[in-house]
Amino acid sequence: MKRILTILFLVPIFCSGQISVARKLLLSQYTNTSSTIPQFIDDGGIGTSTGSLVFVPYPETNANDILIAVLMDEDDDTFVTPSTWNSIDSVSTNTSLSVHFFWKRATGSETGSVGFPSASTSGSLCAGIIYRFSGCITTGNPIGEISNAIVTNSLGVGERITTSNNNSLEVGLYVVEDNVNATLSGSNWTEFSNKTTTVGNDAAFVSIGYELPVAGIPLSLPSLTWSTYEYCGFLTIELRSE
Repeated sequence: MKRILTILFLVPIFCSGQISVARKLLLSQYTNTSSTIPQFIDDGGIGTSTGSLVFVPYPETNANDILIAVLMDEDDDTFVTPSTWNSIDSVSTNTSLSVHFFWKRATGSETGSVGFPSASTSGSLCAGIIYRFSGCITTGNPIGEISNAIVTNSLGVGERITTSNNNSLEVGLYVVEDNVNATLSGSNWTEFSNKTTTVGNDAAFVSIGYELPVAGIPLSLPSLTWSTYEYCGFLTIELRSE
């Protein structure tokens, strides 16, 4: 009996290091290891105008957050890049819709709104939204690979890109020229924000994302669909953390 008891008490002591290692390995399978991947935080809501200047509300910010502004113009006009902002890209139908994309590294002191001048004629809709992301690189350009497109008379879109950096967040930024109820499908894609405005001829702003711990392409294609034929301009970007 004494021999049995001795074995029972010695085994945990002898194997304690192995048990600790095994426990860490087990926990690592259920721990979120994507803490180094940029994260969507929030947005400041849609700003609208029927003139040549639209004020877009800032979300709350911290220093080194990356702000992504998406602007649309129903007259297919261009926007002027405000001071401290950087242009990413733009798309246009050449007739009735242009969408412009900008980024800025936040100081943490942003409040109120920022004005984006447009060549819009009075009466058409200019609108925009600012998305906030944390965890991006704190110096240099946080935007890696990009791909843009514009579709007409469409019931939906889908786009993905191949990223060049590890621990990146692939972000899809969509503007539909109507206040549609857009629905997202696609394995492991996340809807960040889905907002509409009924000013002018209406618009919908949608942002989605996919985490990529290793450089490459998302395993699934996102599908953003709605029920009526509409114009849609969009941009897919890689947000870098390294």
